[in-house]
Amino acid sequence: KKILTMTKIRKIILFFSYTSCLIFGICMFFAYTIITPNAPQLKQSAAEALKDNTKPIISEKLIFTFNGNDYNGIKITPQVPLSTCGVLLIHGYRSNHVHILKYAPIFLKKDCMIFSFDMPAHGLSREKFLRWGKYELDLLRSLSNWISKNQNNGKEIILFGESMGGSLALQLGHIPSIKKIISDSAYSSLSGIFLHQGTKQYGFLAQLFLRPALFFAELLIGANFEDLSPINVVNTIDKPTLIIHSKQDRYTRVNHAHELIHKAKWNQKISSFITDWGAGHGQSFKSNPAAYTSKILEFISSH
Repeated sequence: KKILTMTKIRKIILFFSYTSCLIFGICMFFAYTIITPNAPQLKQSAAEALKDNTKPIISEKLIFTFNGNDYNGIKITPQVPLSTCGVLLIHGYRSNHVHILKYAPIFLKKDCMIFSFDMPAHGLSREKFLRWGKYELDLLRSLSNWISKNQNNGKEIILFGESMGGSLALQLGHIPSIKKIISDSAYSSLSGIFLHQGTKQYGFLAQLFLRPALFFAELLIGANFEDLSPINVVNTIDKPTLIIHSKQDRYTRVNHAHELIHKAKWNQKISSFITDWGAGHGQSFKSNPAAYTSKILEFISSH
């Protein structure tokens, strides 16, 4: 009986040990999935991304060095007497500095200079991990100041961000080198979008592992995701800001935009544009370029 009891105890210990290791492994899988985008390589040239542009331009490759890392980018200059308008495009998750150039023709109508760079772990970047703003916000602050001072005659620039880029842009509302902010398809809360996407991709049971996975991901990047969520700062933005979102967005649902707008309801600098023509995530411009362009140009001109 004693031997039988000891055998049972060992089996119970082994069962809980194996179960704990399995749960830990699943949580770490989700944690690394969050910070490792495995973004596709560049598949599109700048010329292809700018196929809808009708103005003569000059294209110049750029490399910006920050904290010992090189970030590849591009500068698009109109072949006309330059205005003082400069725009920094910030791409979204698993995108790159070329793909985001689809928005460039809007700003070229204003003879703006266009700048776009790969974020960490995207495009031509050699980094493996994305830190969701813990590092990227400092990079964008430095990049914005450099563009304003060295590339745009010392004038402030416009930030335009899509998806993750839109959420990062909203958190840069106090930089002196920024004149206006346009944010399309942004999330309001990082943990909120992670939980939504995790459940959508892996099923309801994934929620059992997602919250501890978020904890491990935060340990890996050394940050709290709630501190990197635009919902915390949108009401303090002191630059004219336009929040754009599609009502039919199924990836980052429109409630994220509603949360941001509600949080900033007393902030007179914030305006919104909720499209209602069936566009998917980040597709409002592609599905109705005329209406989208008109709204952007109106926003720029009205401030």
